[in-house]
Amino acid sequence: MVAARTGIVDLDRSIYHHLIGTYGDFYFFGIRFTQVFTPYVDAAVLLVTGAVLSAVRRHWAPLLGAGWAFAICLVVVLDLKYAFARPSPGNVPVSAGGYPSGHTAAAMTMLGSAVLLVAPHGRARTVGLALVTAVSCLVASCMVYDRFHYLADVVASLLLSPILLFWVTRTPPYRICAAAGAARLTRRANGR
Repeated sequence: MVAARTGIVDLDRSIYHHLIGTYGDFYFFGIRFTQVFTPYVDAAVLLVTGAVLSAVRRHWAPLLGAGWAFAICLVVVLDLKYAFARPSPGNVPVSAGGYPSGHTAAAMTMLGSAVLLVAPHGRARTVGLALVTAVSCLVASCMVYDRFHYLADVVASLLLSPILLFWVTRTPPYRICAAAGAARLTRRANGR
């Protein structure tokens, strides 16, 4: 849809031109925030979470699940970036294109996968995923406000990421982690 000249492209350009010259406090906050929540940091959080859980639980599934989540996010997002090859706004140098936003997809998919590894069931999962969604939306807002991405880039990532998370939960390592988490909850409920 974005590849064709549609109203979305016109909306993106309109928002971009409206933001030119706006350098308020949110701009500088956004720069710092997106420097913290880079895909590299998100991947490190996911992989370290998987490694620690594997060591604590003495099972390979969390680390393998983290690796699968990392690979799924990386391959799908980069493939789409190269397929669309849509340039980012302004003079932002990107080798693969800006559509979809890798920062936004990594924040939601990789941090969400880490939450699913730690808390595959219950209230902790719901709260964790809500926090990840809030962080991802803030990353998306900062990427648009700081003119690193068009609105369509981050919206595409926000729509793609839940699909990627669903796909991640269907991989065997995540199913094993979810079953182990359910067994732990049952043992705690029975007082063992």
